[in-house]
Amino acid sequence: MKITELYANDLAVEIKNYYIEQLQLGYDNNEATRLTLEQYSECFNSEDEDMTDYWLVMADTQWKLGRLDESIKKKAIDIIENDEDLIHYAYEVDLYNERKEVLRILSERLKTPQPEPKKIKKLEFYICPWKVNDAYALQMKGKDVINAGIENRWLIIIKIDEKYVKPGHIMPIVRFKLTASDQLPERLSDINDLPYFMLYNVKGLVIYKSFMWIEKKKAMSKVLKRLIYLGNFDFVEPYEPPTSSQSLVPIDLIEQEIPKRYSWYYNTDSI
Repeated sequence: MKITELYANDLAVEIKNYYIEQLQLGYDNNEATRLTLEQYSECFNSEDEDMTDYWLVMADTQWKLGRLDESIKKKAIDIIENDEDLIHYAYEVDLYNERKEVLRILSERLKTPQPEPKKIKKLEFYICPWKVNDAYALQMKGKDVINAGIENRWLIIIKIDEKYVKPGHIMPIVRFKLTASDQLPERLSDINDLPYFMLYNVKGLVIYKSFMWIEKKKAMSKVLKRLIYLGNFDFVEPYEPPTSSQSLVPIDLIEQEIPKRYSWYYNTDSI
């Protein structure tokens, strides 16, 4: 993407995405516009391209969605007609001319009737229903599991905390244990006797915690349906340095990630 294009920098993309996200959260256009302006108010304290980027991107995005606010339209057109944005490209003739053409096209579009408002799909949030100390078991399947030599062994998933993820997801933080056979533990003592599964072990820093995220909802649903609830218990916790972070194992990719970590830290034949 050329640097003269409207969405060539990270700020422009952020502004566009943030505004659309507010619509997805259910805010009407006026409120979504206000919230976006508030979020990026720092742009107006600068003398660089941040200020002009904001108005141009908002005008373009709103027009395409059929929600162009008249005050934003006026501000964007004024910027274009007064060459307020072009001064940032005056250091090179070719860039100046390229940006001028981008702005000409935008100005012409803003002066035409905008399309009908496009339907905005509301965001769906995942809120993990598990309680702290809930334990679930998943029997490991798939080619990655087979290659790692842990097929049919049980992965014990224990929720230890949760994390709020914008704009409204609540995801679990967990620790894992892996059985040595295909026998599912029957008692709490059997589970407690299992060692915690290492997710990271570099230069003496061992991490057992994992933040579980979603890559693909359909794949996640398939994994969740296979979980067996074991109960809510008080587990003996492993020692972890106070400053230790957490790893990342997406729920839907658990049968790819766990075999990978197993091969790294447990399966000496694969090292």
